[in-house]
Amino acid sequence: MGSVESFEGESIEKKVSKLIENNEPITDGAPIIFTEKKDGVLPQYDIRTDKWEIAQSAMDLANASKIAKSKGMKKPEEEKQSTEQKQSTEQKQSTE
Repeated sequence: MGSVESFEGESIEKKVSKLIENNEPITDGAPIIFTEKKDGVLPQYDIRTDKWEIAQSAMDLANASKIAKSKGMKKPEEEKQSTEQKQSTEQKQSTE
């Protein structure tokens, strides 16, 4: 991992005074998350959404790749890509 350059932040008082004195628009902030009422609360923004299944599937994939690496095999996603490539080349050859 590379190092991250640190810097001294600007206090909120200084930031507000600068905005008022220079009549600058507010450019800082978080993106506005708005969904239509008919759509309801989206799972990625819902604090009540159970993220366990998402985390579990990510950990299963990570563990599978570690096991495959220790056995000297390809990663599961590499195997999937290679089988897809084989199938596409076989289809091309059968049509020729």
